[in-house]
Amino acid sequence: MQSNIQVRSFALLGILLGVTACADGPSTGLITKTPVLRRDAISVNGRRPTRFANSIKYRDKGLKHARGRAGIAATAATLEARALLGIDANTTLDISTGAIDAPDASRVLTKVQLKQYAPNGTQQTTTNYKDINTPVYQLTLAGRVRGSKLQVQGSIVGVDGKHSDVVTVTETVKLRPDVSLDRIIAPVRSRVAVPVQISALISENNGDVGARADCVLTVDGVEAGRANGIWVDAGRSVSCVFNHVFATPGTKQLSVSAISVNPGDWNAANNSANQAITIVLGNDFAWFGSYSSLRDYVGTKLMEGYYIQTDNGARTDFREYQEFRRYDNWSTNISGQVPPMTGPLTFSLRDEIDGQLLTDFEFDPGTATNFEFSGTYEDPDIGTITYSGNCTDQARLEQVVFEGVTVNVSPAFVRICTTLRSGPSGPLPEQSVTDFQYGTNAGDVSYYTEHYQKYDDGDPNTNFDYTYSFNGDVNYTYGNLIFGNDYSFVMKITGPDQSKTASGTIYSTVFNNVVSQPYRCEDFDAGVFFGRQCTSGDYRQTVTSGNASGSPD
Repeated sequence: MQSNIQVRSFALLGILLGVTACADGPSTGLITKTPVLRRDAISVNGRRPTRFANSIKYRDKGLKHARGRAGIAATAATLEARALLGIDANTTLDISTGAIDAPDASRVLTKVQLKQYAPNGTQQTTTNYKDINTPVYQLTLAGRVRGSKLQVQGSIVGVDGKHSDVVTVTETVKLRPDVSLDRIIAPVRSRVAVPVQISALISENNGDVGARADCVLTVDGVEAGRANGIWVDAGRSVSCVFNHVFATPGTKQLSVSAISVNPGDWNAANNSANQAITIVLGNDFAWFGSYSSLRDYVGTKLMEGYYIQTDNGARTDFREYQEFRRYDNWSTNISGQVPPMTGPLTFSLRDEIDGQLLTDFEFDPGTATNFEFSGTYEDPDIGTITYSGNCTDQARLEQVVFEGVTVNVSPAFVRICTTLRSGPSGPLPEQSVTDFQYGTNAGDVSYYTEHYQKYDDGDPNTNFDYTYSFNGDVNYTYGNLIFGNDYSFVMKITGPDQSKTASGTIYSTVFNNVVSQPYRCEDFDAGVFFGRQCTSGDYRQTVTSGNASGSPD
């Protein structure tokens, strides 16, 4: 079967709902300036969360690498150095006459002097690297530990091409970022030719520095959406949000991965998450729901060992124990179908956890966004089916002040879509349906993929394909989180002549999730010193999760 799903018209904000893969774009470069508001975001009367370009970091509280300058301000030479320790016990030292990872290094680096220090501050080695003659230089160092110092002195050709500027910086060794896919948040069941929102929670686990990555969704191994250049701050989490329309029925395998991690990943084995979704043709007028929370996350890492200097046999022992935490979060996803309801539709939603109110959310025509879609697909029994649909998207908006400007944040959304289907012999009321979906996105911000919503404000300089919005308070807390075990909801959809209600309770189970990296040791020989470095680590967190289903009233 093939689906020919086309956007027919869009209201108000020029939203574009895509259903076929776009060409891959390049990852966005590093920009550290304050987030800049999109044009559509200046008014808090906007119909959706305030959007920011992916190229702007929403937050960067990680440890900074070394940067120095020398010379007259207008022609000053700059030197940057970044040392990242990997899981293989090797440290990568990047040196640049511009910004590391950005293509702006133009001054030529002719030579480098590197001094390495033990964790107790004792100088161990001095090494000179000559005849470099490039703007950037990279070294791989054995035997470094987190927190040890590296002094880098670079000779940089002056602007006159004759003289050299000398810049000295001292860099501290940091852990390479560990980007992980924690979970996929999506319905367990949906229908053919209905837009479905899918999101994934992505975290940085090591807590020293953040990372860029491309977030990619595949369906049965075929790429179905991506957001390039997302940023995950050190020790924080974000959501990556997709829109997808399934053209055929059956059980589909969803996979979301963080790829092209920059500046490299500590552990590539935890960069993907998987989940199945069942896509059906006929109506069963059911709802399906899930609730999940992650709490009390504590991670630990141990690094210990010793160095012995080759020339005099002096031994230095080191030991570092690191403990880090991640903030608590929760997410829900409720989706279902009711018999088709035509005409203008409204809704109300209320949910609770152990009797404590979470959300009391109603349709607001002033902030809802409508779009239409249509297309065809093949049914094995009926033949070619033509369908047309209308959707209403509503974000639960809250106003906060960010950089002196009031912006909209959104911790939750509701989508309602009515799809009418016809076959060769006429209307198919048994396959026409009204679908609804409610969900929350965990993490600091939600990154939108090219298949989610594109906004065109008419200015090519501000028409970014990839954007994000804050999920909660821009001070990087997800509002007032309330945790519990039993999640209950009531979703009521009202049309001109009838209303339908879906309600139920998801009873959750609680378990402790522990992942350990066994204690292991690596011997190294750096020439002027040798020794042994041993590492171990684990993380543990309390997970509460549950699933349920039922039939709307």
